[in-house]
Amino acid sequence: MLRYKVRVHLGIFCTTLRNQQEYKMLVDENGGIPSELLYGPHEVGDALRKISNKYLSVDADWLDIRFSNIANRDVGDDRELHINYGVAIPEDLHLKSGKWVSLEECLKEHVYVDKNYHEILSNLSLMMI
Repeated sequence: MLRYKVRVHLGIFCTTLRNQQEYKMLVDENGGIPSELLYGPHEVGDALRKISNKYLSVDADWLDIRFSNIANRDVGDDRELHINYGVAIPEDLHLKSGKWVSLEECLKEHVYVDKNYHEILSNLSLMMI
């Protein structure tokens, strides 16, 4: 039995078609990182597939998802284990849900970004290879 809740996050990034140095990231309706709670007999791959199906118009098997990091987080009165992944996709890929925000907006704090996104951003070069 798991001692903590386990939450899988998927940071979804793209470069703009106009400027390959301008990065954007996908945020959910609350400005957070797309995530899914892991429970029961499900595995990390199941959670990543569910996130992909909710936000993107491509099959999860097509994505080159990369591991970023693991972190323990205080969430309310509980603790959660957060497993962070990232993926780079083409900007013109149709989104089912969420919206793009530029990294510039996030760095200037015009848009709230989840702490897990900051950690995934620190490993952004791994996703862009």
